Amino acid sequence: MRDGSPASVEFREFLTLVPIDSLFSCVRQCLEAPFQKSGSVLQDLVNELGCRLDFEVENGLYQGRKNAIGFDGIWRFSGESELVVEVKTTDAYTFPLEPQTNIEKG
Repeated sequence: MRDGSPASVEFREFLTLVPIDSLFSCVRQCLEAPFQKSGSVLQDLVNELGCRLDFEVENGLYQGRKNAIGFDGIWRFSGESELVVEVKTTDAYTFPLEPQTNIEKG
C-alpha cells in the first residue's frame, strides 16, 4: 500500500465494514505474527478504532517523507484537543503507564 493509492483508500473503506471483534483480531495478528507492511495495516486498524470511538480521524503517511509532517494519525473530538497517534510494531520503545506518585510539588 502506498499513500493515496486506490488500494489504501479501498482498504480503509473496507475496514469501516469490519465488525469490531474482527478489528481486534487483526490488530493482535499484526502484533503477534508480523508480515510485510503489517505496520501500515496496523496503522489503519488503529485509526479505524479511533473512528469507532467517535473521533474525527486524519490518516497519516505510511512512511515519512522529506518536507512532510509525519504522524500515523491525528484524532480530534468535537472542538477538544487533538491526539497525535503513533503506532509501533516493536516493543523497543516502552513507556510506564503507572501514575507517578513521587513527583515533588514546589
